[in-house]
Amino acid sequence: MPRQQPTPAFANNSEFYAFIDTIAQRLRSNGLVEDGERLNTLVHKIAWTTSTELFGELRIALRKIPEQGRSVHASLLSDITVAIEAIDHALSASGRSRVHYTVPPQKA
Repeated sequence: MPRQQPTPAFANNSEFYAFIDTIAQRLRSNGLVEDGERLNTLVHKIAWTTSTELFGELRIALRKIPEQGRSVHASLLSDITVAIEAIDHALSASGRSRVHYTVPPQKA
């Protein structure tokens, strides 16, 4: 039976967004300026209601990159896949179950 790859882990959303910034920069450096700018706009120039909304938009944008038929370096394609898998995991029931919320004490 093939061994399943571990789910990509990021310590927090900021770490994940930094990874997206790296992908965006690499896309621009490889001539895919429009794709890189799209990721940059999603992360830095739009005010999102929730991180879930942003993750959904990032997933759509990331999935479009290889589907457009342009040449994308294998290592960059691998990082795009890692980002999509991280989003899928974060949006899954098991990913959400790891989030713990602390309710502040109520004033009497």
